[in-house]
Amino acid sequence: MEKIIYYYIRYRKRLVKKIKKHRRHKYRWEGTQKDLMEVVYCLYLTGNVRNSMDDTAQLSEISDHIFKMFDLEPPSNPSRVVAGLKARVNQIERSVFCKALSNLYADLSICKKNR
Repeated sequence: MEKIIYYYIRYRKRLVKKIKKHRRHKYRWEGTQKDLMEVVYCLYLTGNVRNSMDDTAQLSEISDHIFKMFDLEPPSNPSRVVAGLKARVNQIERSVFCKALSNLYADLSICKKNR
């Protein structure tokens, strides 16, 4: 019985160490919440994100997980935020964050070709 208690205590101590180590490695989003929602929507549109039942994940599921990963409060209605993103008046303004990512990718491709 003492051996079981010893191993249980040892197991608990290791588990607590792992949890503390995991908490130190938090991610921080430096952009706006609209930028993050744009990324979430892009992930949703690809259809490559699956939930636990192996179905295509809903927009609200993806946004909940991504926002929690960055320790942010997810929007109560992600569809409304996406509708706001789609309703941007200026065509150039529609996907500001994704356009910045594509420009960055293009710049990296040019740098690799020039080597």
